[in-house]
Amino acid sequence: LAARLTDVPGVIAPHHDRHHFREFVAHVDQPAKAVAGDLEAEGFAVHVVGEHLIQVCVTDANAGAVDAFVAAMEEVR
Repeated sequence: LAARLTDVPGVIAPHHDRHHFREFVAHVDQPAKAVAGDLEAEGFAVHVVGEHLIQVCVTDANAGAVDAFVAAMEEVR
């Protein structure tokens, strides 16, 4: 998911050059609160961790929604 989000203009994922498992922080050009609000309206939840940082988590339970999440990020970024 992180690699796919990095292909979205205005998104850098993962933000930190660290090992991650199931969750990571992504940098967004727009204010993180606005991005999180727009994603929530699309049915996705992310955690705001900074002015331009969101925390993204994917598990087996929501792995089927990855394509829709990436499409939503392309719209709201």
